[in-house]
Amino acid sequence: MWYIRSKVRSITRAQCSKTFPPATKLFILCATFLISIAVPIYGLVTEKRIAIDFSRKELLGSQYLGTLREIYAAVLADGLDGQACAR
Repeated sequence: MWYIRSKVRSITRAQCSKTFPPATKLFILCATFLISIAVPIYGLVTEKRIAIDFSRKELLGSQYLGTLREIYAAVLADGLDGQACAR
């Protein structure tokens, strides 16, 4: 077991900073920043699209119920004797 541990080479922070050139480090930093901004924005846009779709469906349902209310009022006013169906 001690033999395996001695062969495994751990990389310290100083060694890691020597392995990447400054341009690569800057790219990683910028990419991390952009991802941390892009993910919440994507979530917000997705949530707003869901809310917009729901409100469109709600408006369509209100129009449908308005039409249905008029038909229901006409049926109740004329009665159910069959004359309303002949019109």
